Amino acid sequence: RIVSNVLCRPLDSCAGVSMRLLTITGLLVLGLLASSTAVAEDMTGKARVVDAANLQVGDSWVRLYGIDAPRVEQTCTASGVIWHCGRQALMALSNLVYGRLVTCEVRNWDRFARGVAVCRAGDVELNREMVRQGWALADRQSSPDYVQAEEDARRREAGLWMGDFAAPRDRREN
Repeated sequence: RIVSNVLCRPLDSCAGVSMRLLTITGLLVLGLLASSTAVAEDMTGKARVVDAANLQVGDSWVRLYGIDAPRVEQTCTASGVIWHCGRQALMALSNLVYGRLVTCEVRNWDRFARGVAVCRAGDVELNREMVRQGWALADRQSSPDYVQAEEDARRREAGLWMGDFAAPRDRREN
């Protein structure tokens, strides 16, 4: 019997070779995974806005960590008038990144293989600024980082808070 170009006569010697090969292969795979994760932890480049909480930075897809923003098709009501708050939120994020390099620090990865990240355009932290302007809510399930910014936006009736809206999370679940 041949295992990895090594002729094994007794069965016991093949088991030892197989186990060593499995161990070496496993360590190589772990090393590759660790190095690819380390390389992908920070992303910098021009960003394309997908919606109010998602960017494409280079070839990588990124979801803004700790915020919950409306989808493009979401509508809201202000003074009895229906308006496209999802589009407005997308435009707000577009204005923040326009003409700037964006740097994202990946905190984790979601089920869609997007990096979940805190992103900056120059000195502006995009996650916090979207909540501060009222175009996103603090995602209290993932982080308390932006709760104060949300409370300030609500008090000022900024962005989504100028009228009535369904929380983006509630809209996705229904």
